[in-house]
Amino acid sequence: MTDEVLYGCKVFYAPLSNSFEPVQSGKTGEIGGFLTREHSWPKEWWGGQKNTPAYSDLFNVILADAHTNGQKGVKPLGEVGKNYQQFGISKVGKAREGLGFEDDVFEPADEFKGDFARGYFYFVVRYMTGGEPLNCSKSKMVGENGIDFQNWAAKMLLNWSQNDPISQKENDRNEAIFQIQGNRNPFIDHPEWAYFIFDPDMPGSKTRKFMLGADANYSLDMMKQGFQWKTGGKPKNIFRILSEAGFNYFRVRIWTNEDGPSGLNYSLKTAKQSSNAGLKPYLVLFLSDNWADYVKQPVPEKWKKLSFKDKIRKVRQYSEDTARVFENAGIKTDIYEIGNEIDFGICGEFAEDWGVRFNIDWMKKNIWKKEAAIIKAAQEGVQKNNPKAKFILHLTQWWNPDFCGVFFKNMLSEGVQIDELGLSYFPTSGLNYSNTLDDFEKFVGRLSADIKKPVIICEYAFPSSEKIEGQFFNWNKTVPNYTLTVEGQQRWNADFIDRCEKSKDIDGIFYWSPEWYSDKMWTDFSLFDKTGAAKRAMEMFHACLPVGR
Repeated sequence: MTDEVLYGCKVFYAPLSNSFEPVQSGKTGEIGGFLTREHSWPKEWWGGQKNTPAYSDLFNVILADAHTNGQKGVKPLGEVGKNYQQFGISKVGKAREGLGFEDDVFEPADEFKGDFARGYFYFVVRYMTGGEPLNCSKSKMVGENGIDFQNWAAKMLLNWSQNDPISQKENDRNEAIFQIQGNRNPFIDHPEWAYFIFDPDMPGSKTRKFMLGADANYSLDMMKQGFQWKTGGKPKNIFRILSEAGFNYFRVRIWTNEDGPSGLNYSLKTAKQSSNAGLKPYLVLFLSDNWADYVKQPVPEKWKKLSFKDKIRKVRQYSEDTARVFENAGIKTDIYEIGNEIDFGICGEFAEDWGVRFNIDWMKKNIWKKEAAIIKAAQEGVQKNNPKAKFILHLTQWWNPDFCGVFFKNMLSEGVQIDELGLSYFPTSGLNYSNTLDDFEKFVGRLSADIKKPVIICEYAFPSSEKIEGQFFNWNKTVPNYTLTVEGQQRWNADFIDRCEKSKDIDGIFYWSPEWYSDKMWTDFSLFDKTGAAKRAMEMFHACLPVGR
């Protein structure tokens, strides 16, 4: 056996002395009884199939003490807290506080932590990527998609790899396996590569969950009216088009009505179709029965006569009920946005007078305090169904990090949970003329550093023509280095996606209404022309798909 020759029976986990004679039978139930060949990455995590090279790959098959391997079982690797059981040089117990995981873990000896980490990096790249990856969602170290590490696991393994450098025996084992099965562990030859692939904070990381999303909530209504979307000249379901183009998330708009546009039933159908196409939904509770945005935040008609105290109760119950409906329908989501463009208020608590909107003291006293109470009530309702829910608060003023910073800090001081800083971004709108991508990165970077939270661009778009009709006729302001043409729309989108995906400050971006070519007010911003054919910007999205997604 390779490990017997190289390690002198120095096994990866268990023995008290860390060295003993090779015996493959003996007493069970005690350390040192006998050795066994075991899968470092448990076969149960991929379903146990034997018809895969992973089953016999020597980088995953290691020498182990039988008793301690039984204690390891299918537990994730981790670092134990104060209460644990010792099995030779290994430990089993509840994860330490702050690890990011709260169940039982198996902790190997320090001298083998790097070996385990580099072996796990190898397994993920070798068997959980490519055309037919193994689905390892049964592992608690792996996310719901079955192929990516959980952030806590990736960070821990990177630390292990750094703190336990490659030994000569690990190098020798790598070479010996190469002579036997013809491949090497690249993370032994180049340990630095792990950071480029698995560091959650590294742009392009496989583990970093960059959201390339769409807000395409007109889709079902357009289908009902007979509109179609085409790629390569052939009609196709819009949700499939988005998914195949590289989008991985879908922003679902929910108004307080049961029926009608963006009502509960409509939004539920939208979420189901997006989920079926592989687009993970995040839900936006507008807390209104119609449009609510930068210039208006109407209270739902049915809630108009409620006192503020009763409105808080209503918001909490409504949010709980809505979250439950989606949960009962099998819609998996972990992100909620409360309100939409809520710079100056929410759910009827709104600064109608433009003159007071930038009077921070007045806003804190008269608007934001009530706004915080409404948002907290909504969050409490959602959390009754999903205690681990994450929340976005979404503002309009991407160009004003000072105002946004004050707003977010005030919400945090009032006890509002904020996991992501949401912003809109429409560079041709004329809302601000500092509209280059450099300006954008500077503003976002300042805000993220100030609040110490990541940013999500909840809405963005760029037009393919300067002759815009309808409500947005004047959203045709020049952006340096980009023409308002089909080609300019393509180039701007490609550059914007590239910058955002590489930014350590941005977790995701959502194109607003890429499907909506049916109304002339948005045809130029849509990613489809007036015949439903995909524009160049739509066709190029797959080329901009972030690494590892």
